[in-house]
Amino acid sequence: MSTAPHPEYQHMVLKADDQQGTYVSLTLPGIAYGDFDRHRQLSLEKISKLFESARVLAWQKKDFINWQDIRKRHNLGLFLLGINYDISPKLYRQFPVGIAQPLECRTGLDSVGGKSLVLRSTCLDAQTNQVLAEAKLVMVSVNLTTRKSVALPKEEFSHLSWSQQSTSKLTMLKPAKTPPDAFHKEIIVVPSNIDHNGHVNQSIYVRFCTDVAVLAQRAQKLKYKFTKYIDEYKVKSMQCLYLSESDLDDKLVVYVWDESNSGNVHFDIENNTKGKRSFHCCMEFYSADKAKL
Repeated sequence: MSTAPHPEYQHMVLKADDQQGTYVSLTLPGIAYGDFDRHRQLSLEKISKLFESARVLAWQKKDFINWQDIRKRHNLGLFLLGINYDISPKLYRQFPVGIAQPLECRTGLDSVGGKSLVLRSTCLDAQTNQVLAEAKLVMVSVNLTTRKSVALPKEEFSHLSWSQQSTSKLTMLKPAKTPPDAFHKEIIVVPSNIDHNGHVNQSIYVRFCTDVAVLAQRAQKLKYKFTKYIDEYKVKSMQCLYLSESDLDDKLVVYVWDESNSGNVHFDIENNTKGKRSFHCCMEFYSADKAKL
């Protein structure tokens, strides 16, 4: 049996400096064909999945956050609580060019709290070193049996240094009140929506939102005059808040509404099965002219 590392891991390196602290650099050869949407550009759902894959692979590094071992020793999961994205229009690469353009994803640790971690992720053009997208996120430690938040084992992180580039505090989105006339669509959770933590994956909520936004636009329920399908526009920033878990067969209702002056679009996902709010999101778009870049 070969002992050679997985090909992807050959391009994953642990680094540290005074400004960025300890971080993992992961080089990807390009974008997979399945990551392009119906408009032949990198989809928003797959952008969120790209950042997820970078941090999950980073956790395979035993000298970084070796979460697989921590998970086994302490019966803990790390659940996403909130994430803020800033995205350059140059990340929305077109098919087929994007398949052959390598990306570098850096995942670093900003701080460790009592029950949560603040992480920082950056996606760069591996050839030019140009920043294509950045994300800052909070993940909370959860007991996998009780599904309740619990204290982090801080001794597992004592070997790491923090970033000095930004403050450790993340200003998370405050959920807006859903207007009574907001367009909405019911969705039932199916097996392909569930991830290894046993709940709806974070990127699936993004997919639900973009799908329902298109339906709202087709029904002429958005106030801002988008001249193309809304999923053709490039998102400049996206703030997501994950409020409760959704499970298989849960009935979700996705609400969408927009601001008539800016075109910013808000989403709210209510879990009618559990009687809880599961997700809230706000997307800011580049203008129609910039969307053509």
